[in-house]
Amino acid sequence: MTRLFAAIFALLLLLLAGCSKTSSVEEARAAGKKAFLDKNYTEARVHLRQAIAREPSDKELLYLMARSFRHDYEYDSALFYLKKIDILYPQDREVATQIYGVANALEEWRTVADAIMVLAKTGDGYERYYGELSTLWSKMESPYNALYWGSRAIERDPDNPTWYVISANGASLSVSPDSAITILDSAISHFGEDPRFLANKATFLSQKEEYGQAEKMLRPLVESDSTVLMYRLGLAHALAKQDRRAKRKEALELYRNLRPLVGPGFKIDSIIVDLEEKLK
Repeated sequence: MTRLFAAIFALLLLLLAGCSKTSSVEEARAAGKKAFLDKNYTEARVHLRQAIAREPSDKELLYLMARSFRHDYEYDSALFYLKKIDILYPQDREVATQIYGVANALEEWRTVADAIMVLAKTGDGYERYYGELSTLWSKMESPYNALYWGSRAIERDPDNPTWYVISANGASLSVSPDSAITILDSAISHFGEDPRFLANKATFLSQKEEYGQAEKMLRPLVESDSTVLMYRLGLAHALAKQDRRAKRKEALELYRNLRPLVGPGFKIDSIIVDLEEKLK
């Protein structure tokens, strides 16, 4: 009898502990939700942390915590909780919408792209994101993906010149300069001789070692607007690569003028030294 009583008593203690746990979680949840709705986000997080400590996989608690951080512009912390939900409950549209906004604010482009894929699969479709995906993959220096989505963006929205430039740059790095030039020629045919198309085409001509053609295309651009760094750098490069002393002297003068305007990553000093040696 004594053993039976002890077993029943132990069972009651377990049941009471479980009820106490549930009660404390629900009380903290209710307090957290009230503070959240009252826009007291710091207070909301105090209560939500208490509840999450007991229920670490509770979707609602994690979601409220993420949104409370986002409302206070603490995007890193918001994304931490959103990614945790995404692991536990993948392919959730509402969570993906939150991730999309927070990751954009943090410039975490791969996370933005992943969120877009969920939104596309759960109702939006891919078409509306073609251009954005091409831009994102270009920022992530993934030329093949930039070209893939950029080509689709052109098909869907042929009147946006940005998609041609992104696609051409992607093509030059993943396929060939010739394929990039083909894309830009179609853009020039469609829009006219936009300086963006001409400057990029000159770059691809230089990649093909057609430096004279690149120079011919860049000179009018420099004359029309010498403040654009890309034009002057492109022209200097095209001149420096030609085996004529006059061209190299002009390139050297351009590089010397450009030296204060470019960052250390361009290594302009070594280019200048090399040209000076060739001109001795």
